[in-house]
Formats: sequence, C-alpha cells, structure tokens
Amino acid sequence: MAQTLPDIVIGQTWVDVNTESGIAVGTAMLITNKGNGEILVLEQTGTPSASDTIGVPVTNTDDPYATANALTGSLKIWCKARSVLGTTINVQEV
Repeated sequence: MAQTLPDIVIGQTWVDVNTESGIAVGTAMLITNKGNGEILVLEQTGTPSASDTIGVPVTNTDDPYATANALTGSLKIWCKARSVLGTTINVQEV
C-alpha cells in the first residue's frame, strides 16, 4: 500500500514536487489537484524561470478533482499555481 504523504501547498512560484514529497526523481507518481485553482505541471531537470507559463494545465473545472501522472523515468516534476489564491496538491507514488 502506498505511503500517505502530506499535502503540498502550491503558490505562484515553481515548487519542486520531488523534493517536497520526498519521492525520488524518475519514480512514477500521481499528482492530485485538491483545490479550485489551476496548476501547471512541468517535467524538467532545471528550475523553470519564475515567468514561465509552460507546462500541462491541471484543473478541476469539469471534474471534482484533477490529476496528472508522472511516468517512471521522468525528469524532476515542478508545479505552479495559475491563480494568486494558489491550491493544494497530494502526491502518491504509483
């Protein structure tokens, strides 16, 4: 059974999800956006620029929750909120 990890608060600066969650880079993970705000999910080795708006949008506009998958062998995973209100994500190793 997967270990339950604490939620991670995502604001308008890029967050290194691997470091915050303790999940090693390259490990498959499921990212669940638990809040109402849209996040960007980016797979990239280096730290994205603060002004970067690249990444896959993950929002719960049409569903009660929204998820993104990082596959085995992925690079470092970064998240950033699109709204000043931010949001919360939950990350689970899969």
